[in-house]
Amino acid sequence: MASSTDITYPTTGTPTSSSSTTSLLLLLPQEIRDIIYSHVLREPHGLIADSSAYPNTRTRLLPFNSASPLRRESNQLRLVNRQLHRETSGLGLYFNDLTFADTWRYDTNLVTAFDHFTRFANSCPPYLVSRIRKITLLDTSTFNACYASDVLSYSAHFKPAILPFCRKYPHAKVVVRLAWGDATLAKDYVACMDALAWKLRGMSPLPRMDGSGRAHARGLCRKFAFECPRNLRFSCTTKFYEEKAREELRGGCEGVGLEQLVGVVRRMHESGV
Repeated sequence: MASSTDITYPTTGTPTSSSSTTSLLLLLPQEIRDIIYSHVLREPHGLIADSSAYPNTRTRLLPFNSASPLRRESNQLRLVNRQLHRETSGLGLYFNDLTFADTWRYDTNLVTAFDHFTRFANSCPPYLVSRIRKITLLDTSTFNACYASDVLSYSAHFKPAILPFCRKYPHAKVVVRLAWGDATLAKDYVACMDALAWKLRGMSPLPRMDGSGRAHARGLCRKFAFECPRNLRFSCTTKFYEEKAREELRGGCEGVGLEQLVGVVRRMHESGV
């Protein structure tokens, strides 16, 4: 079976065949078609919203591959004919994680990951939105804001679309990746994850963290002044810093080894707290 990257159909978004043409694929049993769709439409790194799109335009979801600058239609099957267009439309939302990232544009102000998701959610039919299983928001714009005011509320970012989505679709997970520690947390990386878990969930899978790092992390968490649904998750950084985690956890604690603790922090980052 060829992967989706091997298919070279036109990428204009318009089916190339009329509705009277029957695809041989559609003659297969539904169970077989579902297996094929899962293979062809599943991207290794999921899908990311096209950040170059202008406001008030349809959000395009492109294969998320940082190693390739090429932009292509993620669902090549929908370009074959109208029958496959109807049958596969929206399946990429089910088979792939979706990523939305902040965009800095020369011609407009900052367009946040929340703005991109809000535009997508408002323009997407509810039956398609209900297929979403996981969303990642790369929120790099709140790094400086977390130091601006102790009373700064983070809830304004979530009220327009994120909180309603999480409450309406509890089966879907939303992971917000902050940029608190990408440059400055130093040895406070694990302490911040621990403090965030206590702030949002009232517990943490890590041993209690002590010292100035925990106090600093508690300060960062003051902005979470809203009720957080279980399926709205957070990580303190946009990527997992294994060496930072090892440095802070080195020596482990009684009865728990270093590798086990690093694994806990990795899972906290990947799944959010």
